[in-house]
Amino acid sequence: MADGGLSGEHVDLICELCAFLRIWEEILLFQFIVMKGFSRVVDKEL
Repeated sequence: MADGGLSGEHVDLICELCAFLRIWEEILLFQFIVMKGFSRVVDKEL
């Protein structure tokens, strides 16, 4: 019984972690694209 409750909590934790990582992935990807574009602009300026 206690084991089942524990696995349920673990599933919730894993789901939250996956959602969190997915958000981070999008943020990092966005930052990467922005930095790439920014460096390209800087290269043109120089």
